[in-house]
Amino acid sequence: MDFGLSEEQGELRGLAKQILADMTGAAALREVEAGDGTHRILWAALGEAGLLGLGLPEEVGGLGMGDFADVCLLLEQVGRHVAPIPALESLVMGALPLAEFGTPEQRAAADLEGVIAGRSVLTGAFVEAGASDPLRPGTRAEADGDGWRLYGTKATVPSLPAARRVLLTARLDDGRLAVFLVDPSAPGATVQAGTGTHDLPLGALVLDGVSVGVSDVLGGIDRGDEVARWVVERAHVGLCALALGLAGKALHITAKYVSERKQFGVPLGTFQAVSQRAGDGWIDVESIRLVVQRAGWLLAAGREACKEVAVARIITGDAAHRVACSAIHLHGGIGFDRDYPLYRYFLWTKHLEFLLGSTSAQVARLGDRLAEEARA
Repeated sequence: MDFGLSEEQGELRGLAKQILADMTGAAALREVEAGDGTHRILWAALGEAGLLGLGLPEEVGGLGMGDFADVCLLLEQVGRHVAPIPALESLVMGALPLAEFGTPEQRAAADLEGVIAGRSVLTGAFVEAGASDPLRPGTRAEADGDGWRLYGTKATVPSLPAARRVLLTARLDDGRLAVFLVDPSAPGATVQAGTGTHDLPLGALVLDGVSVGVSDVLGGIDRGDEVARWVVERAHVGLCALALGLAGKALHITAKYVSERKQFGVPLGTFQAVSQRAGDGWIDVESIRLVVQRAGWLLAAGREACKEVAVARIITGDAAHRVACSAIHLHGGIGFDRDYPLYRYFLWTKHLEFLLGSTSAQVARLGDRLAEEARA
């Protein structure tokens, strides 16, 4: 496999980097954080540039070029610039599955064209309190005539307060899994708004008898497990791509600091312990890059990637954590100064570490898969 970027990928990454760098200065980020936490101007600018249509076919309003690996390149740049936009949730948890499995009516209800243009927001609700595996939800879909009523609570749903529609998983009476497209303002649905560790908007979605029908099931009632796995695996890898951008930029900021900050008349980076820890950070960043590229490439090619996705989450969870902590440690107190950029990278990394379940849950999932293969 050649993981080198093509000319088109290099141009796309360069365009994303330019737009994000121009609009995520310290003053702009503080203004957004003082507001509702979403950089709507930046979101619209990315839509105008066509970048929110990456990996989506022209018939749904996308670019008609690129694939999931290209979406990961965009997410990496979002992470590098700690851009407060709903990229992971709207694109990977919303637009991509709607383009793959959604009906024209579902795409219209979700305003997929508006998402691609940077006007609308979608999100996915796959996390529940006490349930570490998004593919084993406690949310129930109880039969009600020709449809169902949803009961349960989805926790830490990113960008929920601004979302037009939510994709969520629930168990049917017969034990099958289904993915529903739900209006968060529907009768019986309650949005409990809050903020995450990274100070950006999220919320809990309480479902108390929300009525849904066959037309609200993504991909059809008999493909629930397939659709859910398709969405969740890409969400995991997209999360890892965000973390890659965070870790890479945090390490870059740290390398610059220890090269310029002097102690005992010499730069901090000349001390062996400092250079060794920074070197370990570089190895961690490149390890994340390799597992993201591997898993992203397999998913883009439509190949089986269950083990590779789990490995990507395991390595990313541990490695990004080490890089974030090392960056703070090597900076000293200034690392958490709100007038210095590094603290955002640390808080974002901690938020992502548990967004779709912990690293230990991924280790257990990988172990189960290996055990199944051994028995077979």
